[in-house]
Amino acid sequence: MTRFATSDTRVNVGTFQAGGGANIIPAHAELTYEVRARANEVLDELNRRAGDIVEGAARMYGVTADSLRYGQAATSVPDPLALRAVEEAAATVPAVTRYLGRASAAGGSDDAHSMITTVQAAGGVGAYLMVGARSVDVPHHHRRFDFDERALGIATDLLEAVFRGSGA
Repeated sequence: MTRFATSDTRVNVGTFQAGGGANIIPAHAELTYEVRARANEVLDELNRRAGDIVEGAARMYGVTADSLRYGQAATSVPDPLALRAVEEAAATVPAVTRYLGRASAAGGSDDAHSMITTVQAAGGVGAYLMVGARSVDVPHHHRRFDFDERALGIATDLLEAVFRGSGA
């Protein structure tokens, strides 16, 4: 079993632009893509393999490929202390009707995870928090994604309660 079998992975081709007509062989093309994985070591491997594929395709056609990585976000593991603070705060916010605390790694490839791991490396605590941003019709990052904006007020109240309860 490979490491990929143990991690949720995604590859998304965001854009592909080349040429100006169906019968024109373009002088250059641009492809943008992203890779995501829940496990950091799998994300590194996925990035390497995607780069190998791009380079191999270029060699196959006798052209060159230049790659530029814009960023990468790690997966974070929430601290039990942070989860407890959120759970206690959630109990004080009437609009919070359900708390689904998790002690396992959350998401992956989100900038917030990079911030959390940096804080943890400096001795702080952190956790990833999602509040009511679910979209029933389409998934996140879809062009029609929308969510109930009332969740913003609930999230603000919850965050205030976390800080109020933490003594910060």
